[in-house]
Amino acid sequence: MKATPLVWISFGLASLTLSVMLAGDSLVDLVPNRDRQVFEYRRDLAESLAVQYSALAERDQIDTIKFAMETLAKRNQNILSLALLQKNGEIVAQVGDHAHAWVQPTGEESTLQFLQVPIFSGDQPWGVLQVAFRQTDVSALDHFLTDPWVRFLAFVSVMGFIGYLFFMKRTLRQLDPSGIIPTRVKAALDALTQGVVMIDTQDVIVLANDSFSRAVNKPVTSLIGSDLGNLAWKSVAPSDSVLVHPWTRAIMDKQSQDNIPLLLNLSESEPRKFMVNTVPIMDDGSTVRGALVSFHDVTELDRANTQLKEANSELEASRVEILKKNQELETTNTNLHVEMDQRKKAEAEKEKLYQQLMNASRQAGMADVASSVLHNVGNVLNSINVSTDTLLKTLKKPMVGDVCRIASLFHEHQGNLEEFLTADPKGKQIPSYLGLVAESLSGSHQTIQSELDSLVKKVDHIKQVIMSQQDITRGANVREPASAEDLMEQAVMMAMPEP
Repeated sequence: MKATPLVWISFGLASLTLSVMLAGDSLVDLVPNRDRQVFEYRRDLAESLAVQYSALAERDQIDTIKFAMETLAKRNQNILSLALLQKNGEIVAQVGDHAHAWVQPTGEESTLQFLQVPIFSGDQPWGVLQVAFRQTDVSALDHFLTDPWVRFLAFVSVMGFIGYLFFMKRTLRQLDPSGIIPTRVKAALDALTQGVVMIDTQDVIVLANDSFSRAVNKPVTSLIGSDLGNLAWKSVAPSDSVLVHPWTRAIMDKQSQDNIPLLLNLSESEPRKFMVNTVPIMDDGSTVRGALVSFHDVTELDRANTQLKEANSELEASRVEILKKNQELETTNTNLHVEMDQRKKAEAEKEKLYQQLMNASRQAGMADVASSVLHNVGNVLNSINVSTDTLLKTLKKPMVGDVCRIASLFHEHQGNLEEFLTADPKGKQIPSYLGLVAESLSGSHQTIQSELDSLVKKVDHIKQVIMSQQDITRGANVREPASAEDLMEQAVMMAMPEP
């Protein structure tokens, strides 16, 4: 696998840092020497022991010195043997096989493994304390690998390389690649209505035009160096639980991805829909260096298509409703035709029945009038009959009482009738009275005779009227069809007592 320039730059920076640290250690002794520290620690320990043991030896406490040496050897596993010697070489106290373990250093100088500390009594040498330490069994390579300074340098090299790699990667993301793009090329990209983005193999945006910046509502400067996949992209299909961006697939498969729909959720507005086309960018060795991604905003077109679909659905629903209404109208029209025919028949029957009712009503009216006339005529006839009877009685007895009294007077004065008529006051009035009665009777007779003739004519006329009205009062019969069941129900309802 060919290393990228970013890796080589990071490796060079890490090597430079390591070289500076080594140079600093060589020039100014930055890191303490481990062996020197151990030697100084052992020397200090030996000198401290020498002072203590010399004080105990002066008091002739040899057993205490041995006990202290044994305790020290048990607790410090690095001590192989200890020995306290006088100036003449006599051993005062020792621990371990000091004769075999001790190797006298050259020039009587102490080494890391063999330390000797002179002891003085006043200004005169009294003896020496010798301490033999164990020699480590590790090899030079193990010693080198376990050396803290070596491990520190290794840690700085590795972590420095990783840190430089991360730092350079983040730094390069923030670089504006538009500075190396010709102005006319950038102007041409910004003139495009579609959003155009160039990314590297890690989906990091290295170039974006103004159309894409406006579409995602972010400035170009904030888009450069950011991950294109970190935008709120969402799949159009709700079944896609894991979204694989088309530019990622294009880089992985080294194939173009055309017309891939994606949704972008924007917090301040509704999601926008884009048709994404991705073309991988490859060098001469067919190695993918990035991808060119174009975003075509089809939000308004998709909204128009949605509205058109809704309108089509509404039109379809309206068409179905119109067809349904047409069927209902046809059914209603057919029912209306049937009902009109039935109404025409009912109107004809109604007209016929109406004529019959009119005739019956006219005849009934005429019969009512005739009955009224007959009733009145009957009353008149009764009056005429009464009058006629009265006239007949009057004619039969015209002034019967007076004539009878006159006759009675004549009969009383039959013997002296002349004297009575001439001398008697009553008798004198009888002749004149008789003349008046005669005249009255004559006039009454003529009058009664004429009235009787008139009454006879009127009676004949009334009889003719009565006969004609009797013909009219004969009511005509009208037949009307009826249900026997309805008639029975009405009869039962009429016969039932009211509650």
